[in-house]
Amino acid sequence: MRLVIIVLLSLLTLSTPQASNEMSISKLKPNENIAIEFTSSGCFHHFASFYVFEKDIVSIFEIKTKGDNRGMQELGSLQLSKDDIQGLDQLLHYYSEEKVDQQRTTTREKTQIELSRDGQILRKIVSYNSSGYTQQIKGIVTLSDLMKRIKQKNE
Repeated sequence: MRLVIIVLLSLLTLSTPQASNEMSISKLKPNENIAIEFTSSGCFHHFASFYVFEKDIVSIFEIKTKGDNRGMQELGSLQLSKDDIQGLDQLLHYYSEEKVDQQRTTTREKTQIELSRDGQILRKIVSYNSSGYTQQIKGIVTLSDLMKRIKQKNE
């Protein structure tokens, strides 16, 4: 009898879907979000931004580090299309891969990504990049693309 119960519990455990900590906007549940803090600096620029993805909506913030208006300023939200989400999933996949920084430009980027469920961080990725490569990947949607769109929307 004990053996039957153990076997049944084992089968039940195998058939129960496990919670995924995959970084994917397309697979976000209603109680989950992905937050990204992005900084970029080079010879002639420095900027920082913050993005919060909840299913098919992204809220975008600019982080001011100089002057009188320091802090985060909300720029607004964008509705994401299926193509946007697919391209952003490709971007998250790129950031989650282990890679060697090619250092092709003087620009240095730091991207910190957190997947949260009910306010609790499930997974965190920090990526450093100076290759400028994300702009060259076909079908990818970059954070810079989203920033341009929100600024155009606000004009």
